[in-house]
Amino acid sequence: MRTASLLALVIVALISAPVWAQDVPTVKIGAIVTYTGPTSDVGAHYGDGIRDYFRWLADEHGGIVDTNFGRVRVELVWTDDQYNPQTALTALRRFVSEDNIIGAITWGTGANLALMDELNRVQVPALSASFHRGLLDPPGQYNFFISTNYDNHMRVLIDYAVSQHKGSQPPRIAFSVHPSPYGRSPLEAGRTYAEQLGLNVVASQELPADVLDATGQVLELRRAGAEYVFFQNVAQPVSVFLRDARRQGLRAQFLGIHYAGGEELLHLAGRNADGFITTSAAVTWDTDVPGIEFVKALNARYHPNVAVRPPHYTQGVVTAMVLMEAVKRASAPTGAAVKDALETIKDFDAGGLTPPITFGPNRHWGADSLYLYRLDANQNRLVFLGEFSPNYE
Repeated sequence: MRTASLLALVIVALISAPVWAQDVPTVKIGAIVTYTGPTSDVGAHYGDGIRDYFRWLADEHGGIVDTNFGRVRVELVWTDDQYNPQTALTALRRFVSEDNIIGAITWGTGANLALMDELNRVQVPALSASFHRGLLDPPGQYNFFISTNYDNHMRVLIDYAVSQHKGSQPPRIAFSVHPSPYGRSPLEAGRTYAEQLGLNVVASQELPADVLDATGQVLELRRAGAEYVFFQNVAQPVSVFLRDARRQGLRAQFLGIHYAGGEELLHLAGRNADGFITTSAAVTWDTDVPGIEFVKALNARYHPNVAVRPPHYTQGVVTAMVLMEAVKRASAPTGAAVKDALETIKDFDAGGLTPPITFGPNRHWGADSLYLYRLDANQNRLVFLGEFSPNYE
């Protein structure tokens, strides 16, 4: 039985006392997100989801929630780290020293790797947008994320490719990744898994976020005879690659992890994205689940000119919900208490927006399953292929 629901999270701010009471203490949450620089094309959606949830909480309920340590006003402080690990570290230290934050929400893999030791030192838990397995090694530290790790996303994509392969010879596969800790995160696991399955890995490439022409990379893969290309990147460079793949006649199946696909890729790549396969930690904009109406209402309220959001906006909203659930459960207004509270969350249901989320003392990833979609450029939508529960270490 799921122990928390979207409805519970929405009404957590509903209180019996007047929200303008002046004697309610304030606790602060810090968000270190990416609005400029590499990966900001999807990072901005994630940041908006986080900020919109806390704006709604402030506008509708004065930011006031009831917790196990009493009634408090929750305030969000945030900054743009420009996809720079040192900027993120400086921001965290400022939030701790000046704002005494009791929890954080963060973005990129490189930044989160830079923050790990500091989060442990100051005892502030962080929910990361990065699903890098190394953030949870060793277990039990102050890093959390709501999905299964990137390695498992990659393995699910490889399994899907194998299941669709029609040739008599083993599939010829290639990897194209962002030149960063984020991009390289699932490479080793992907190569190892491919070798275990007897696949032929013909190339591994790096594709920068500011790429304007990917003809060289495309021609390399065409010469290598790549039949399946797996991306760990964001939508903008992938859209450039897909454009040049069509121009150069690279006839391969393209697949990507979470941030590579979604509605943003359809918007950028158009017909070139048709048939692209993507994993996702959250549902798409047109998915009929109870929680999507709340998410759409947030977007309409604060961004009336934005009609459609990729799953990363919903992911930001859900991440904020999860952290607020932990604040509500915490025994004291401290980061250590919020971490302990996060570890009590079991089968958290955000209205069907993500798979159920469970944490524990040695389990700081949230979901055991992920969604798989196929991009349909003709219908301008993502077609749901299924929910997959990878049984990998």
